[in-house]
Amino acid sequence: MRRKQLVRLGAIAAAGIGAAALAVTTTGAFAEEPEPKGDVETKIVGGDEAAEGRFPWMAAITALEEPDVGYCGGSLIAEDLVLTAGHCFDDLTTEELVVRHGDVTLAEADTYAIADVLIAEGYDHDLKHDWAVVKLAEPVPNAEPIPLVTADDDDWTDFQVAGWGVQGHTGTSPELLWAEVPYITDAECTELAGEDGFSPETQMCAGVLEEGAEVNSCPADSGGPLMAEVDGETFLAGIVSWGSDCYAEPDPGVYASVGAQIDDIAIAVMQMSVNE
Repeated sequence: MRRKQLVRLGAIAAAGIGAAALAVTTTGAFAEEPEPKGDVETKIVGGDEAAEGRFPWMAAITALEEPDVGYCGGSLIAEDLVLTAGHCFDDLTTEELVVRHGDVTLAEADTYAIADVLIAEGYDHDLKHDWAVVKLAEPVPNAEPIPLVTADDDDWTDFQVAGWGVQGHTGTSPELLWAEVPYITDAECTELAGEDGFSPETQMCAGVLEEGAEVNSCPADSGGPLMAEVDGETFLAGIVSWGSDCYAEPDPGVYASVGAQIDDIAIAVMQMSVNE
């Protein structure tokens, strides 16, 4: 897969589960921002509308000036913490963004100010550490956070992704969309990614590769969840990170692996909690 144009998504993530889950809570400061190498794009294409309450941890990050338009996705991992993609903060500051949560119709979701953001220490525009923890100014009432996987695993099968991102060649979706995407092995993803580079140490891949298939995460889906079900419970396995033109050809989506970076994520969560 060539990264024709890395486009900012605001999307979802992908990863896998094989171990127990981690429920976390933590504040921090921004990582230093290097010069960008390009844009990143991701969205949910070929998905179905999500029923109210199906993904109670689902959050959106939107521009303060356009709060009803998806910019990035995210996952509620504690009553006042959202896990998303680091690249969602490349162009807009926390003062220019808000978090929406609480309804599958984005315009009906509650709005939360952002108190702080901690971007992964190793984050760079090569996106090998593409995650960030967002601290909300106030907790979400009756929150239902999603637990995190605690280890990376190559024994994945299918995942679910969700977001308010771009639909094909149209604008972002006003309704939360979700889709199922199969796991793509590290070896296959390394071959498909080619010169663009895939880092199995911190990333994982998923997607429908059949010719003519249009099922993927895309622009404005970045930061959203790739979810795996284990023993009847849903876990956050990955975070929508990057991919090529998600509806031009069947290319895999690349996700920040939660399990592979769980120690660093847990530290960030604790720092956020200490700084309350």
